[in-house]
Amino acid sequence: MKRSRIEHVKNYSILSLVEDLGFTLVYESSHYYHLEEHDSLKIRVNINRFYWYSKGFGGDTITLCQTLGLEKNPEFHSFIYTILYLEMRMYKNPQHEFKRREKQKRKLVLPRKDINNKKVYYYLYDRGISLNIIDYFIDHGYLYQEAVHHNLVFVSYKDSKPIFISKRGAIKNNRYMRDQAGNDYDHCFYISHDSSQLIVTESIIDMMSLMTLTNDFMNYDYLSLNSVSHYRALFYHLEHQPIERVLLRLDNDQAGRHAVHTIIDVLNKNYPHIKIDIAYSYRHKDWNDYLVYGIKHKENDIIMF
Repeated sequence: MKRSRIEHVKNYSILSLVEDLGFTLVYESSHYYHLEEHDSLKIRVNINRFYWYSKGFGGDTITLCQTLGLEKNPEFHSFIYTILYLEMRMYKNPQHEFKRREKQKRKLVLPRKDINNKKVYYYLYDRGISLNIIDYFIDHGYLYQEAVHHNLVFVSYKDSKPIFISKRGAIKNNRYMRDQAGNDYDHCFYISHDSSQLIVTESIIDMMSLMTLTNDFMNYDYLSLNSVSHYRALFYHLEHQPIERVLLRLDNDQAGRHAVHTIIDVLNKNYPHIKIDIAYSYRHKDWNDYLVYGIKHKENDIIMF
């Protein structure tokens, strides 16, 4: 098969391919989607590529077509069949060919504030977060209640300007989470206390959980990636903050452990002076599960880092 045919089908839009194969796209931001069926499979729209964090691999349109196609049809084992399938889709949908566009900066808009934060307090307290930590977030502008849907709105800043916004549903067991269009994923959600020690978590709730469990949370800086796919934000902050010790506290699952191994490789190669500390939430998926279980069974101790 001619190489030109292979290179041509790589230009088919990954977003179109996912829908062609019968999977459901979930919008994250202007540049990122994931699949409802596989939430650790992230699609980066502006470069037309994907990465499956829980499995530790990624690639182009052809790789994704074979990977997802095999869940629907064993014929996708054949590379030739995969190329022919993509050629057929491009013939039927020529307007869906990927064209690289210049990155356009979108303005970050703060959702309108509610008149109070009652649902914020109720939701977070039910998740085991101490009132002291909730007050701290609200008093410093890191958190408020959205007016329209009463979601929790988390805000991170750079030079006193909002740079990253994440929303979370205020109803228990509601998995609604949405990042705001215009977010800076180099920065993600960062809280600085001018410390040389940085705690890295996957979610902001995990960050708050560790603050609750820590003897003095002001002794550390904090970074929430909001997804392991944004792990490069850590290296951005290492270039801008005088960090000497990184405490990796990602989720206790395959995606979290894979991200930790990736981060360690980069730290050892490019930041050999930085001390690395790794811990997982023993017997629990994440640090909030650990916190809530400990409160319920009266087993939690203050974590001394």
